[in-house]
Amino acid sequence: MNTTTVPDLLRARAAERAGGYGFIVDGEPEPARLPMSWLYQRALAVAAGIDAPAGARAVLIYPPGLDFIVGLFAAMLAGVVAVPVYPPGSGGPAANASARLNQVLADCKPEVILSTADVIAVKDTAGIGTGSVRWLATDTTTGASQDWRPPRVSGDDIAIIQYSSGSTGTPKGVVLRHRNVLANLAAIETAMGLTRDSVIVGWVPSYHDMGLIGYILAAVRTGCWSYLMSPSDFLRRPAIWLESISRVRGTVAGGPNFGYELCLRRVTDAERTAVDLSSWRVAFSGAEKIRPSVLRRFGEAFDLDEGVLYPCYGLAEACLIVSGARPGSGLRSVWLDRRALEQGKVAESTVDAVEIAACGRPVEAHELLIVDPASATPLGAGQVGEVWVRGPSVAGEYWHRPEESGETFGATLGDGSGPFLRTGDLGFLRDGELYLTGRSKDLLIIAGRNIYPTDIEEAAQAADRRLRAGCGVAVELPGPSHNLVAVIQETTEQDPDELAGLAVGVRRSVAERMEIVVDTVVLIEQRTIPKTSSGKLRRSATRQDYSDGRLAVRYEWRRPGAGEA
Repeated sequence: MNTTTVPDLLRARAAERAGGYGFIVDGEPEPARLPMSWLYQRALAVAAGIDAPAGARAVLIYPPGLDFIVGLFAAMLAGVVAVPVYPPGSGGPAANASARLNQVLADCKPEVILSTADVIAVKDTAGIGTGSVRWLATDTTTGASQDWRPPRVSGDDIAIIQYSSGSTGTPKGVVLRHRNVLANLAAIETAMGLTRDSVIVGWVPSYHDMGLIGYILAAVRTGCWSYLMSPSDFLRRPAIWLESISRVRGTVAGGPNFGYELCLRRVTDAERTAVDLSSWRVAFSGAEKIRPSVLRRFGEAFDLDEGVLYPCYGLAEACLIVSGARPGSGLRSVWLDRRALEQGKVAESTVDAVEIAACGRPVEAHELLIVDPASATPLGAGQVGEVWVRGPSVAGEYWHRPEESGETFGATLGDGSGPFLRTGDLGFLRDGELYLTGRSKDLLIIAGRNIYPTDIEEAAQAADRRLRAGCGVAVELPGPSHNLVAVIQETTEQDPDELAGLAVGVRRSVAERMEIVVDTVVLIEQRTIPKTSSGKLRRSATRQDYSDGRLAVRYEWRRPGAGEA
């Protein structure tokens, strides 16, 4: 069968009765299962009731579960554009989801919203401002009419508008056409060695690019089984992820660095010894900075073969994956001189060094360059610059944002070649592999030094275990004569005297490790720092929340003479 669209893939897998989806609920003995053949029939019935013109936007608002998958494929079968969004009202990172959802609705102007009857019943109290947009409860939709036929869809048609997670600003809709999605799915299958015998197990939200492309659509490309779970279940009890891999004999599972770190902190000895992870073949890590020490400790703690660890790199603007290690090659890293790196130079060192992980080679049919953004000139191996990418997975635009689309997707080199996607990420190439050092928008300029905020954050958190790892940001604040360095950090401590001592520890640790004077230390309540749906720190949003007085501050210290922030 000629497959040029996602519905083509689903029809093929349904006819072959290959693969399907499961949903795991903590405490229930067996996951709910939805084979591809059942999924196709159910999605077909829902698609018949969508009743919207080709190319119309269908926003998907679902709690975690299999209903989201039905709605996703129904939208694409109906020839409308699927727009997955973060559902409001689930707490934690979703506390401000209603505001973000309303931003998305205003931007994409949907003709229909697909959801469940339960969500529709509370949509008004959830503060979702949809006006006269029609809602469709896909979990109560009856069978399709006998004479309804799916419209023709081509590879150039828009499949999904994937709204970016908003780590540096308001969400932007990445326009993904069917050909982009299929190209990335083929790249994932090759890069990770997926087969029909693979079993995917994931907890990252289905409306995030990793969950959507890597967990859901990768299964329909390969014809394998994919098991999902609620992100809140994982955050509450991370052992559920490992228990699920053990139970269904998962072979491919992964997520951002903080997920591995959470398992190391919260999985008990009894839970660890009760699982059998010998089936795990690809433990991928991406979506945020890869911390080799965390992956290494995770592999040791849970008895994984070193070759299972799989660092990778991707972003929504390229559907998902851009580079990845070869399966079985394991974790590779290099220790670099911190001061040289601040000057954009790569020099190995064992003194005052930082460990950077390799993120593998560019995936099949894609080109990756390290570019000096000022001159638009490619840099040689071992030089730090901006990561530029081109290939069939790369989108061509943001939804209705022509100026930003041109800046991001229309970059050309000094010789006129292109277009390239400007990722905004900084890194270098070494032996053909990508090493990421940070994001250009987050870079701090301190006394002429280019400082990556992650270095300050790690130094601050090393001061005391009560400073939550991965839950603090280093940002610049305006001062009377120069920008001030601020550390905004979550803590488990509440006693005022102890908080004052923690602030001293933060300043001392950063000074000793980085030779940087911290002007402001702000200690805030647990689970309040702004993050994206995949756990990325939203540094600019945190800085703005602090300036606007919206943070739950437990203690604040400012260096005398530094002025008001």
